Amino acid sequence: MTYKSDAVLCRYYYDPLNKTIGSTHLKQLPRQFFYCAKRLTTAFLGEAHHSVFQQDEQLLALQRFGSGTAETILLATDKKRSVLDA
Repeated sequence: MTYKSDAVLCRYYYDPLNKTIGSTHLKQLPRQFFYCAKRLTTAFLGEAHHSVFQQDEQLLALQRFGSGTAETILLATDKKRSVLDA
């Protein structure tokens, strides 16, 4: 049996340098992405957002904002930017 649908499930938005700057998914809040150089720094999901703090190549912390609250998480990472502990 073949299934054909013309429904759009997801849309992605790009800037002139071909970086993803946003997306909309079926039945979900729109998302926006912000970068510094080539690194993602902030992501918005509706009114909530996450920000990544870094120095050069070292990840330092993640900050979450939403529902009037803020939470900061310090990150322990390796040289390849993998998070080992939060």
